Amino acid sequence: MNHVFSGSGPGIQARDGCSVELYRRLPYMGEIDHLRPLLQAESSALELGCGTGRITRVLLELDLKVTAVDNSAEMLAWVPNPAVAVHANIEELRLEARFDTVLLASCLVNHPSPKAGAPRCRHRACT
Repeated sequence: MNHVFSGSGPGIQARDGCSVELYRRLPYMGEIDHLRPLLQAESSALELGCGTGRITRVLLELDLKVTAVDNSAEMLAWVPNPAVAVHANIEELRLEARFDTVLLASCLVNHPSPKAGAPRCRHRACT
């Protein structure tokens, strides 16, 4: 099945049609607050589908070492330092590092089959 995504909004569109500016303007809405007790300072975190870094910023504030992955270079341009930004499709992600925490907070809202790539990526990132 071939899915085609399109979107609208201000400014540059990512390849899936999402407005980079719209995502950049979105405030943090507490999506990972329930995980805070589990996130230890100085631990490593892999954030999949990081977009413009909305959740990345929170992880950095918690003093985590963040590797932020997205398939949109336009989105990654907004990911803050010192996060390591990785431009890749999640399904094809190959990293040497292993991580204490792996987050997929966006749930791949624009992906036709979220279950397709996440289990393979989790196995490669956590084992």
